[in-house]
Amino acid sequence: MKIKIYSTPKCPYCVKAIKAAKDMAEKDSRVEVIVLKRYEDFDDSIMRMIFPDAKTYPQIIIDGHKIGGWTEFQEEIRTSK
Repeated sequence: MKIKIYSTPKCPYCVKAIKAAKDMAEKDSRVEVIVLKRYEDFDDSIMRMIFPDAKTYPQIIIDGHKIGGWTEFQEEIRTSK
């Protein structure tokens, strides 16, 4: 499973999502976590292209599927157990 997290500085939900994803990766070597940082790895124009309706951070993609933000990621974690 590949988890790609688009994050922004000083975002508490980004921190939670990154920690949860890294915890998953520690428990399962098949989980790959990629953290992309706003202003370092992408800018707002790229964000609008990838997530045209997103209004918050983080935005998360799992195995190529856009799942949304922290709340949706929590649900994804819950249902995958």
